[in-house]
Amino acid sequence: EGWALFGSEAPDSVELVLNGQAPVAATLDIPRLDVAEALNEQDTAADCGWRATIDLSAHPDGPMAVEIMVTRGEVRATLLRRQYTLQSGRLIGAIDEPRDGALLAGGFLSLRGWATLGRTLPPRLAVLAGTATIGYARLRIPHGEPRESPLASLAGFEFQGDLNRVARDADVEIRVALPGDNIDGALGPVRVRSVAEASPMQDERVAAELRSRTQRSVRDFLRTPIANATGIGRLLVFTHDFALAGAEVYLERLLRDLRGRIDQCTVVASRDGPIREHLEAMGVDTVVTGQNFATEIATYEGQVRTQSLFAANFAPDVVLANTLESAPAVDAVTRMGLPCVWSIHESYTPRQWLLFCARPHGTHPYVLERLIVSLRSADRFVFASKATASIFEGYTDEHRMSVLPYGIDFPTFEAFLARFDRDGARHAMAIAPDDTVVLMVGTVSERKAQATAVEAFGNIAERHENARLVIVGDVASSYSDAVHRLIAASGTAGRITVQPLTTEVLPCYGVADLLLSAADIESLPITILEAMAARLPVLSTRVFGVPEAITDGVNGWLFGPRDLDALSAALDRVLSMPQSQRQTVGLAAQETVRSHYQALAYADAFFGVLQDAQQPRASESEPALVVSEESG
Repeated sequence: EGWALFGSEAPDSVELVLNGQAPVAATLDIPRLDVAEALNEQDTAADCGWRATIDLSAHPDGPMAVEIMVTRGEVRATLLRRQYTLQSGRLIGAIDEPRDGALLAGGFLSLRGWATLGRTLPPRLAVLAGTATIGYARLRIPHGEPRESPLASLAGFEFQGDLNRVARDADVEIRVALPGDNIDGALGPVRVRSVAEASPMQDERVAAELRSRTQRSVRDFLRTPIANATGIGRLLVFTHDFALAGAEVYLERLLRDLRGRIDQCTVVASRDGPIREHLEAMGVDTVVTGQNFATEIATYEGQVRTQSLFAANFAPDVVLANTLESAPAVDAVTRMGLPCVWSIHESYTPRQWLLFCARPHGTHPYVLERLIVSLRSADRFVFASKATASIFEGYTDEHRMSVLPYGIDFPTFEAFLARFDRDGARHAMAIAPDDTVVLMVGTVSERKAQATAVEAFGNIAERHENARLVIVGDVASSYSDAVHRLIAASGTAGRITVQPLTTEVLPCYGVADLLLSAADIESLPITILEAMAARLPVLSTRVFGVPEAITDGVNGWLFGPRDLDALSAALDRVLSMPQSQRQTVGLAAQETVRSHYQALAYADAFFGVLQDAQQPRASESEPALVVSEESG
């Protein structure tokens, strides 16, 4: 990519010629605000950029002459003529952001770019600060034009991390490299500096006035609890979405299992989805606000005020917040003195989550300040794993934190397995008796790494001729489009099936032989526990709470995240095992769920947390982290 001008005019065309072959036309009108600023030509130079993607897989290694031609009217000129050497296996790419010399507010690094190895994509990329590896990039991010090579269109990478661990108030060079490669072969460097993040005094005054207005609006708030000696009169729930996703399905099942102990329940969500109808069928009142997470002072305080007034009108006995995106609601109700339980599923630090949530426009420092205040103010917290809970230990009192691993409706799975006709179902789905079905369940997204799984399946497919990959959870997105293109261009397209997102997953577990989870960030996926309950052995990334449920080689198998080679090797290892060995592991997995992950035990423990939240806050001398032995 680059830029070109004829005086102050953009060219009519930009063409690339490789080794004298037919020219390839570049895409024009790419924004280049940096060029416009440098040339002081805001009107004419703002869209002078061009970009071209060329699939080099058919070109042999060796010398390659590259010529870039630009045309304006009848004038044609050579912009660049250069000799390169095409060498497979060498890292090629660029760091798109941050820019060289960037100041990173609060020391938080958000890294994006692209990388190839000539004809292939890298199996793993290390992110270096100086010479220290600070983590590994998420790979297979859509990048480039869809009409180009399916593999090249997934050449993007991204990474988020905290630089304060390695360099505070000092310049540091960021590179991206193949693990174990020397620094000379890395992408970069990009020089950045961590700087303090603070709100200007004027913003502080505005925020203080807005908080005061909210307090005045609910000053006369009076609670009118419904008497209920054995349950909760009114439960007010805030969640971010009614979509068919993990945290929302979790909430639906929790409220189902708490029926009979709560007299009145209202669930407030920012966005609509299928879960709303499910809740209403259970007699739960629902409200869709249409408010996205606020990232500026005025909109944030406006959101807090709206939720305060709603809470004042509802007069709950206790409030349940589901996911980090419910932070403004937690801020609202804790200012009012209402008891609040916060169920946090995200395995991000607050700063990481805000960057992930608000990108690309950023978040005002005040919103982070209020998120931290809210974490200090909620009465109780519930986490699905010890690993996720450990992220938040520095933000709240440990005695307010409970680790309650998710519960599964185990009797439903037992009843399903007792009546399920596996052979008939496989026949109806055109699955041969000797086929080995590898199943992935979850929304098709970068975090779930279905593209990497497709590549890994292609790497081992020749060794396992009867293996099939079934991906359940397709939704419309650029990532999904890229995955479909990758499958179509692979040599295994006839053995890979992609199905839409659905609630009817039990038959999928029933016909499968192995559940694969390639996600790079999870607290403890419900789908893993469901598969285990269905006697389906699981191969999963070793992330956060997963090793708390799966012991490698005993009741499942684990491999490292963001690593194509590790996934390929693990999949090959498991598929090479006799079917009887996989079935033995599946039985051990089922027993794990039977013993430690039952839904009713989870509901009992969670109800106890709701009741505890209504009591005066525990003293600092009480025990630290509360871990439920009943449910996990």
